[in-house]
Amino acid sequence: MNIIQSRQLKGNIKLLNIKSQQFKTSLISIYIKRPLSNDEVTLNSLIPSILKMGSRTFPTQAEISKELQELYGSSFGVGVGKLGEKQILSFKLSLTNDRYLSESISAKAFSVMMDILLNPLAENGGFVSRYVEIEKDVLRESLLSRINNKGAYALERCIEEMCKGEPYSIHEDGNIEDLDRVTPQSLYEHYMKILSESEIDIAITGDMDEAVISEIEQAVEKSFEFRKSEIPAIPRENIYHDVEEVRYITDQMDVSQGKIVLGYRTGVDVKSDEYVPMFLYSVILGGGAHSKLFMNIREKHSLCYSINSFLEKLKGIMFITAGIDTVNFEKTVELIKKEVADMSEGNISENELDFAKKFIRNSLQSLKDSIWSLSDYYYNLNNQGRNESVEEFLEKIEKVSVEDIRKVSSGIQLDTIYFLTKKGEQ
Repeated sequence: MNIIQSRQLKGNIKLLNIKSQQFKTSLISIYIKRPLSNDEVTLNSLIPSILKMGSRTFPTQAEISKELQELYGSSFGVGVGKLGEKQILSFKLSLTNDRYLSESISAKAFSVMMDILLNPLAENGGFVSRYVEIEKDVLRESLLSRINNKGAYALERCIEEMCKGEPYSIHEDGNIEDLDRVTPQSLYEHYMKILSESEIDIAITGDMDEAVISEIEQAVEKSFEFRKSEIPAIPRENIYHDVEEVRYITDQMDVSQGKIVLGYRTGVDVKSDEYVPMFLYSVILGGGAHSKLFMNIREKHSLCYSINSFLEKLKGIMFITAGIDTVNFEKTVELIKKEVADMSEGNISENELDFAKKFIRNSLQSLKDSIWSLSDYYYNLNNQGRNESVEEFLEKIEKVSVEDIRKVSSGIQLDTIYFLTKKGEQ
């Protein structure tokens, strides 16, 4: 069942048509993919917010908003994310499906989107300096505030230490020390480079008429004629690492609650046949209120306020995170290791397996309630080289046995233990 129809357009641009008839809206997403690199991560992080400030046709955000509002309340948003070892610059246009209107607006709304991307407001050979300084200040404040969310900060610190020397260690929002070196001219020059040299995907989600999609295709091919004929591919993530010794990292801070993050190398990524049982492994271990970690460490021993596990599916890493009283660090880590060891021996009940399958089923079925969630899910799936429907993935989940999970668990290696604790404590 092909939910995603993929077409390669001129200019080395991939168009994805993600079909869904349940929404009265359509969503057009443009993704520019860049390798995670300290040389450009901060520049890339600034670009979407700069572009959103205005184009030559619509010089202010207010004019962009007014134009889109006249197109039956269409809206435009931007973002920067991390997909494995890729930095993703995203641009999203939400609009009412033409089928529910007395006129067709999709092509016109898309032309506004293209104008923002390809006709940016510029002066003196660069972006508008006032806008650049505003967005540099916004990004600086955002980078400084990362430390305020102690759970997210602890996870990022674990990633930095565990993946030191690997692109995955780089935060997608960039580095604060780079900001003073960014000029309107250097940023504009870099944007022109990435437009011509980057992998670009366009995803259309909803029930858009084929004639309109064809019109959008023609507009894309005409607009991107300047692109290079060959676009360098971003290397696939390296997921294979032998752990010679577990690393222990401790940071001290003025915190009321300690944060633990354990990072494991699994050697299994989303392209592997072992991914589905590994996904179930993580859910059984720490994927919800019926998980082993929650039931045994939080409920039975009352050692933590929160605890869960999750996979970074493109990098083949599993993280376990917990919020604790700092005096409970050693006991909590000891019990986490015991739960992991028990699973590698196949100590998984059919009841635990059933709860995990139900948890996954409910989570994936809820994707259908949001066109944004559905679009992101299938776009990410396509980037992973897969083209299965939610239902087809759930069928694979249902076939997984306890023995399948035991087999994949045998290759998991603890790599790094990170502990954020109170000042003066070890």
